[in-house]
Parts: sequence; structure tokens; C-alpha cells
Amino acid sequence: DGGRRTTDGGRRTADDRRRTTNEYFGDSQFLFHEISSAVCRPPSAVCRPPSAVRRPPSAVRRPPSAVQKKTFMKKILFLIFANTMFFSSFLFSKKPIERPVKGEYAVSNIPEALLKNSNAVVRMDDILFNLSSPRKAVMTRKYAITILNRNADDHAHFQEYYDGFRKITSIKGVIYDKNGKQVRKIKKKEIIDVSIATGFYEDARLKAVEVTHNTYPFTIEFEYKTKYSSLLIYPAWIPVRGYEISVQESSYKALIPEDMDFRYKTKNLSVEPKIGKEEDKKSYKWVMENFAAIKKEPYSPSGRNMFPQLLLSPNEFEYAGYKGNMKTWKSYGKWLYDLAGGREELDEETVAKIKQMVANAKDDEEKIKIIYEYLQSKTRYISIQLGIGGLQPFEAKTVNKTGYGDCKALSNYTRAMLKAAGIKSYHATIGAGRGNTSIEPDFPFKGYTNHMILCVPLESDTVWLECTSQNQPYGFLGSFTDDRNALLITEEGGKIVRTTRYTQEDNTQIRKATVKIDRDGNAHAKVVTKYKGLQYENVQHQFVSNKKEQKEELFQSLDIPNMEIRDFKYTQVKDRIPEATEELDLEIKNYASVSGKRIFIPFNILNKRKSTPKKIKNRKTDIVVKMAYTDVDEIVYEIPSFLKIEHIPESVSFDSDFGSYAATVTQDKNIITYTRTLKINKNTYPPERYKDFIAFYKKIVRADKMKMVTLEVERP
Repeated sequence: DGGRRTTDGGRRTADDRRRTTNEYFGDSQFLFHEISSAVCRPPSAVCRPPSAVRRPPSAVRRPPSAVQKKTFMKKILFLIFANTMFFSSFLFSKKPIERPVKGEYAVSNIPEALLKNSNAVVRMDDILFNLSSPRKAVMTRKYAITILNRNADDHAHFQEYYDGFRKITSIKGVIYDKNGKQVRKIKKKEIIDVSIATGFYEDARLKAVEVTHNTYPFTIEFEYKTKYSSLLIYPAWIPVRGYEISVQESSYKALIPEDMDFRYKTKNLSVEPKIGKEEDKKSYKWVMENFAAIKKEPYSPSGRNMFPQLLLSPNEFEYAGYKGNMKTWKSYGKWLYDLAGGREELDEETVAKIKQMVANAKDDEEKIKIIYEYLQSKTRYISIQLGIGGLQPFEAKTVNKTGYGDCKALSNYTRAMLKAAGIKSYHATIGAGRGNTSIEPDFPFKGYTNHMILCVPLESDTVWLECTSQNQPYGFLGSFTDDRNALLITEEGGKIVRTTRYTQEDNTQIRKATVKIDRDGNAHAKVVTKYKGLQYENVQHQFVSNKKEQKEELFQSLDIPNMEIRDFKYTQVKDRIPEATEELDLEIKNYASVSGKRIFIPFNILNKRKSTPKKIKNRKTDIVVKMAYTDVDEIVYEIPSFLKIEHIPESVSFDSDFGSYAATVTQDKNIITYTRTLKINKNTYPPERYKDFIAFYKKIVRADKMKMVTLEVERP
């Protein structure tokens, strides 16, 4: 919801088919894992290509067996694919965990206010980050969370990542019952340890525990320690794991050497740090207590924009032996530029080939398109997360020879080819994924970014290139990286720029249909729909599917009972504002209702809204509509001569700051034309407007029920 209309419309959209990670985790685990989990994912982590398929991890409620461990491992690997921004880790320890005071975790000790609207309560969560140098630190963390019902099962599971720059020295885990009595300890054999590398050049591994306990409520406690040998980001503090999760107590302490400076930024957090000295270091401590759960509401903001968070970032850092400065975006961008220095060179033979390829191009933009399509035909994406390779691209010569690379390497290779054609371009690092946090100009922080794209400035325009996909239209970023800040990496250093924003006029779905009705209420419809801009993503996956898969997807996505797909076809124009055309030939039995000699024919055949957003008393959160779009449906009904048109409804139109709607019906003898235009605005509205928001959609639901009535007057 908010990104596009929900599944109550006639056609499921890209948001419906490709459920985002936010939906799988209730917008909570994603937030918590992505930025926090006591440590932001390592700077080597990158997003997968925009075509990546995302799957939710599902809880299994049986004692673990060998088969179940294998199944759980598969679920975790899907989680990795969806959530590459979350990287922390743990290791099992034989040392006994220090027990709490008897009954400390008893559910009866939770304040009543923290149980309201809550599926789980964080009882305690204490983080200590002890920095000793620009590249060395130790983080210890101990937390306990009470799982009140199975809706919070995912919060009981434990999954932590480690790599060459992070070593986990210990972990201890204990399960307690509702009275705070110890049930059992986490056993070593419950830990799954697997490589989560998706390419040849990754050293990332995962240790995970599936916590299974069939009696609710229960509490799970974990304690672990991480040692760092390279640092580009400091552990963040996200005390609230997400919607419908309460926090009883959480704290974060940072110990910083006297001769080192760092920066911090709080969001949705009014807590001031207690500053002192400890172990001859500067000490900063933040504490939060008794945070009541926030109920998930329709069209709620992303969790990262709702919940308290503390971000910390170094001024001076050292990563894999490379020293740098992150006090400003300019200095950090210069470090990245130098890191990639000299890696965009190609051999003379390849340079000559590129020049020959673009020799007949009429302008620079045509040259860019030729090179981009050559990139797509020659290369494929493969993740590279080994050591400094997580930040430093492969040399362009290497990619040219092997035909593969990650987002950095493929962007660098494209940059090298453009350079050979006399066109200047720049790397741009960005936070990729729907709803991802945009870079904030006032706080340089590596955790905002997880992907790299290419920026090609032209004389009067800018072309953005997503270099990891073999199928992405030229110059089209899509919802993966649109409308957010990116860091342009230039010779002078980093510069904040904004990526393409796709407007209501860009994101269109234009449908034209011809429908013939027989005396039994059956319909034969020929439908042509053109999807443009972000609405192109609604059917983009169909172009990489075979005919059988395409047809199965149509059956699932078209919300029409008794439908037979006689034929269908897809074509596309792959451009900066791409367009996909879908042609359908449908037979629909009993489409219209027959009552005696009268036939009641619904006008809106494929794009009907059937329900309104859920009513909520005293809404607390803002209303966020994430995408602006325009839908136009023109449906021509050919009514047979033996049916007399008895009733045609009046036209309907209304406007509001949420959008506009218009439905008109015109008649030319037995040809009835129904035209529906819906425009939705992208915006954020205060919670006080929710009644108006519901009223707007109520009008749409009512108007979408338009029907005409015909009367049988003679039989042929």
C-alpha cells in the first residue's frame, strides 16, 4: 500500500506480485537487520540487481531435524538475497550464560502499556562499542526479547554474518518460559554455518539459529561479541525492531579514544547521551526505556522513518589497509575515487572496437545506448565481496575478458567504454531498493549506500545507467534507485545529486478494450494495455518468462472469474521512459448478470477498486503514498441489436489533494464507450487526514460499480 493500489483492483500490480522485504518482515525485521543488529552491514555489502527475487523466511514450529535444518538454511539464504544490507555475526560459546535474577524475564514484569498492540517486547538490549583505533574495535551485545505470539516468531530466530574483517568470539543463548524460568540453552548443533557467497569472490558466511518453542509467551536471550579488524561504519543503535514491538529497556555505549573524533546523528530520538570517561576513553551512553509498540497502519511510513535510531560514523577510518576521511561527503567521495583510480583503462584493441561500434551514431546519447546494450549482451552480474573488493571495482580489462562483475565492476567497465567513445561519466553510490533511505547531505555515513550506478551528464540532460541487469531498459532506473540522493564520485570528491523522479505523467497505464456481450451475459474482450514509467514494472518480469509462465502469471494477476485466455502477446520499447504493451483476447463467462430479460453489465472490467483502506480510530502515523500514477481505461461495449439500452449512469468526477477521478459514458446507437481516468498523487499526509483519505477511496469504489442495464426486445 502506498506504492501502488492494493490487490483489490482488477489487476495485481508489481507491488502485489513482488512483495517487498518490508512487507515480509512487517517493516520491522528489515529495519532492524538492515541498519542495526548492533552493526550495520559491512561496507562491502551491495544490493543485488533490480531483478532479484525476494522471498520471506517462514517460521517452522517443530523441533529441528536434519531435514528442517536444511530447509531453514534455504530460508536464510533467501533472506540474504533480499537483505544484503544486514551483516553481523556470531559464534557459539561453551561458556555458561550468566542467568538473570530469578523471574526477571517473567511476563508479569512487563508494564501493561508495553503489551498493548505488541507481538513482542524487547526486555533488555545493551550494546557496548569499544573503539581502540581507526581500524580496530570490539562490540559486545546482550539482549532478550519476549515473544508474545507467533506473529513475532521471526524475531526469535538468530542470524548473524561474518567475513574477513569481522570475527565473532562468543555467543550464548537461553530460552525462558513465561515465568522467567530457564527452559533450555541453545545447543551448538542448532547452529547452521554456511557460506552465503553468491559469486566467486565473497568470503561472507552465515551462522543462524532457528528458535523453536511451542508455548507462548517465551523469552529468548542472546549474548555475543564481535571483533573488527577494519572499520568504515560503526555499529548503529535501532532500539525498536519495528511495528508492534515494544521496548522495556535498551542502551548503547560507545568508548572512543581521546585522540579520535567521531560523529553521531539521532532520528526520532530525543535522548541525549551521558558523556564521561571510562578506561581512559571518552564515553557516550544513550538509554531508552518503556517504548510502547506502534501499531502497523495502512499506508504507514517506512520503519526507518518512524522509529528511534542512532547512527555513528568515523571521521578518520582505515579499511583493508586503506586510510580515509569521512568528515564530509566530499572527502569520502575522493577516497572512493582514488580507490578506483586507473581501473577504467581498456586495451587498444577494445578501444578501437568501441569507436567502431559508435562511429555512425548521430549524437552522444545514441552512443551511450549502443554501449549500454553491448554491456548487457556481453556481461552478467556476479557478487564480489572479498576484502577490499567489496568497495574497489575490478579493472575494466578484467571484466572485458571474463564478462562478469558486480555493480562496481560493471559500472566501471561501462565508464571505460564510454571514455573510449569520448563520453565522460561518473560512478554514483546509492541506497538501492524500494523505499530505501536517501543519503542525507548533513551526515556522511556509509550505511546509507549499498549499490553503485553510473551517471552520464549530457549538455542538457543526465542519463542514469543501471549496469547490473541484462534486461533493464536503457536509461531507466525504476523503483530500485529512483528519486533519491546519490553520491557522485568525481576527481574533486563526492557530490550529492538527485536521481530521476518519475512523475504522474510518466507512470501511466493506458488501456483500450472492445467488449462484445451476448444474451447469456458472456463477454468476448480484446484488450490492449500500455504500461509506462514505473508502471512498466507491473509486467516487466513477463519479458524474461516463457509463454507458459506468462499465461500462468496472467491467470494469477487478472481478477476475473470464469475467464479463458484465448491469446496474448507482449511487446516493449526499452527507453528511458520504457513502455510495455500487453494484448489480450479473453472469453469471460457470465460477466454480466442476467435477470429475466434484463442484463446488468459492469463497465469496469479490469481496473476496479473493490475496497477502501481499513478504518482506524485515532490514527497515529502519517499517510504515505509512495508513487504518483495515472490510469486511463477506455472500454467500448458493442451491444447486439436484440438488446435495448435501458439505463446508462451519469458521469462522475471529483478532485482532492489525494488525486482525481473521472468516469464518463457516451452512447452512439448500440456502441457504449466507458472512460475512466484515475490520477493518484505522491505525497505524505498527516494522520488527521485519514478520514478524508478513506472518503476519497470510498468514492472510487462506489463509482467503479457503474453498470448499464439492457433489455432484450427481440430474438434474431
